[in-house]
Amino acid sequence: MTRWRCFVISSGERTIATTMQEGGHRAKAGQSMRLLDILAAQTFGAWDALHGAESPAAFSDAIKRAAAQHHGQAGRAFLEKLTFDPADYCAELDKIKALPLFATDGTEGQDKRAAARFALIGLAGELATQYGVTGWPVGDAVKAAAHAFKLWQAGRGKGNDERRQIADKVRGFIERHGDARFSNADYTGDTQPVRDRAGWWRSNGESREYLFTADGMRERDALDYV
Repeated sequence: MTRWRCFVISSGERTIATTMQEGGHRAKAGQSMRLLDILAAQTFGAWDALHGAESPAAFSDAIKRAAAQHHGQAGRAFLEKLTFDPADYCAELDKIKALPLFATDGTEGQDKRAAARFALIGLAGELATQYGVTGWPVGDAVKAAAHAFKLWQAGRGKGNDERRQIADKVRGFIERHGDARFSNADYTGDTQPVRDRAGWWRSNGESREYLFTADGMRERDALDYV
């Protein structure tokens, strides 16, 4: 059985996490890796250059008109060339993935997966240039894909999403309950009883270290599914 795996590009203004939250659901790390969020905030809105257009709006309108007139032509021309190209795509992709532009600085698996996907986009762009489909200078497609990868990293941070989500959940629990359910672990005087205690806090210079009870930690996990 022959199968195709396709990339999807959306210009939506909301992330997948925001959309799911509005529906009462919590986005999982795997979902955020299937739909990579890239912040389009460049010199001219979504654009780095206007290529002679009078304004960002004029450039966007020109792209819309060209897309309406020529959509599908580049794709068919690309696939026709690709079908008969004997090159070793896996080897070419490995070369691009090894470029410093896609380095992940030894970070965790999700960063490497995202880098590989952007590298694949860069490879497709370079092949399209090689086939005479784009008219771009050689190397521009890889640079653009690497730039998108860096934008993705800047908007998300490094490391696996699960670690970040755990930290966000703990922070949110503390912000909601604060001193109502935590008290100073080092205070030995008389204090007002803490109802439904979730733990204690201890001064650590200019910050606080929060110490959860086992029940408090379990409750924090349960709140994610309410």
